[in-house]
Amino acid sequence: MIEIYKELKNCKKCPLYKTRTKFVIGAGNVDADIVFIGEAPGKNEDLQGLPFVGRAGNLLSSYLNGIGLNRKDVFITNIVKCRPPGNRDPIEEEINACFPYLKEQIEIIEPKIIVTLGRYSLKTLLGREVRIMQERGNIIDFNGVMLLPMLHPAAVLRNGNLDEKMRNDFKLLKEVIER
Repeated sequence: MIEIYKELKNCKKCPLYKTRTKFVIGAGNVDADIVFIGEAPGKNEDLQGLPFVGRAGNLLSSYLNGIGLNRKDVFITNIVKCRPPGNRDPIEEEINACFPYLKEQIEIIEPKIIVTLGRYSLKTLLGREVRIMQERGNIIDFNGVMLLPMLHPAAVLRNGNLDEKMRNDFKLLKEVIER
């Protein structure tokens, strides 16, 4: 992971390096069985250099705690390692520039379960267009690793009606862990 850090520190593969405060490699247990993959850092993440530290991060921590886990039990990262301006969705150029870093992280950690948070992380891993509401709640075989698509916590913050779906997805995660 140190090598990835060094590479990211000097990365200029896309224009996002020009506007970042800090890049966000990820945080948590590098020996974790579970890796959570979000989309891109937001404003708070860009300032602190850590993933999911704002309101969406607090909600993610709450869901983890609800199934008996905390952030130290998992590894949390994003598809894109630098903040897109205005918190916009990452574009293909940015995703393609960062994907090798993510792939390397997955190879180092060797998780048993990957949880994608939001449409972009799922789309990137599967290499195809996805509809998150149809994919969430299903377990997908991803190169021998269980992939569990979930909504992004920010979507739940925007639409409280999605909270029950997210809680159900975390219950499914707990069931998968206990198998």
